[in-house]
Amino acid sequence: MIWALDIDGTLTAPGGNLGPKILSIMRDIPNHIVLITAQAGDYVNRIGGGNYQNLVTEKGMSMRIYGKETRLPAPAEAAGFQAEMQQLLGTLSYRFVFNKKTAGYAVGFENDVPAVQKQQVVDLMDRQARNAKFIVEHTAGFVDITLKSLSKATSLRQVLNTEEYKGMYTVAAGDSANTDGPMLDAADLGIMVKNAYKQYRVVRTPDDMVDILDWFRDVCIADE
Repeated sequence: MIWALDIDGTLTAPGGNLGPKILSIMRDIPNHIVLITAQAGDYVNRIGGGNYQNLVTEKGMSMRIYGKETRLPAPAEAAGFQAEMQQLLGTLSYRFVFNKKTAGYAVGFENDVPAVQKQQVVDLMDRQARNAKFIVEHTAGFVDITLKSLSKATSLRQVLNTEEYKGMYTVAAGDSANTDGPMLDAADLGIMVKNAYKQYRVVRTPDDMVDILDWFRDVCIADE
C-alpha cells in the first residue's frame, strides 16, 4: 500500500514547511509514501522535503522513485512565459514569490496580497494560457501555469507504472478539487483535506492528515 500525497495545504498549512512529525514518518516508512506536487523541486527543497526518495514535482515533469530520477523535456514556450512574469512582478509593490518550473511557473502570495496586483498576475497568466498547451490553476497561496497534458493524476499513474509500485493499493490525499481531485479519483481511496466534497473521505486539517499517517506508521512497524 502506498500514500500519494499533495504537500501544500495537505501536509502543511498553505505556504508552510514540512514539520518534524511528518518528516519523521517519511523517514520511518519511505517506501509507503510518494509526495506529488505541482511545485518545482526548489520549492520542495525550501520546505524541507527535497531529498526525499519518492518525489514527483511539477505534476510529473520530474519524478524520483526509490532515488532514481527521470525527467520530461521542457517546452520551448516556458522560458518566455517566465521572463514576462518576472518583468511584471518587478513593477509591482507586493513581494510575490516566483517559483520557476521546467514547464511554466508559479506565483505565490499571502492573504494580504492587494487584489488589484494579484489580478494583474492572473491576467498575464490567462493571456499566456491562450497557447493551447497550457492551463492556469489556482491553489492555496499559489497561481500556476503548467502544461495541460500534465496532472497529478497522470503523475500517480506514472508512479503506479514503475516496477516498485505496479499494482499497489493506493490512497491519495489533497486539498484542492481542481488540482488534486483527479489524483484522488485515480487512486483506490481519495481523502480531501478541509474541503467537504461528498465523493471523498474528508479530514479537517493538515494536522489530522499527519495523525492518520502516524497511525499508519505504527501499523507498519507493528507488522515488521
